[in-house]
Amino acid sequence: LERRGAVLFEQQKLQCSMLSYLACLKILEHQQATGSNVFNKADLARVLYGIARVLHDKEDYLDALHTYQRALACQRDLAAGSSRPTLDVITTLCNISRVHHLMGDIDAALVAN
Repeated sequence: LERRGAVLFEQQKLQCSMLSYLACLKILEHQQATGSNVFNKADLARVLYGIARVLHDKEDYLDALHTYQRALACQRDLAAGSSRPTLDVITTLCNISRVHHLMGDIDAALVAN
């Protein structure tokens, strides 16, 4: 489902992409809630980031910002042992900054970047 969402996103089929990502998110959140040994936080971070990208492209900036923040929290948890930020963290921070800029909040954009 995650890969399908990514392919549909690349094809600019945003509504279908969102549905695939949301179905995948539902499965991951269920795995997390039940303590399943199949749950993977890296998968959750990727799906949240994908959802945020779709929202960003649909110009639903507030929801995109919230979802980018959720993805960033997962990415930072995954990179906790590293002394340097990962490429995923840097990319997400850039997108958060971009969304703030698009919303007209230049100060928040500078802080996020």
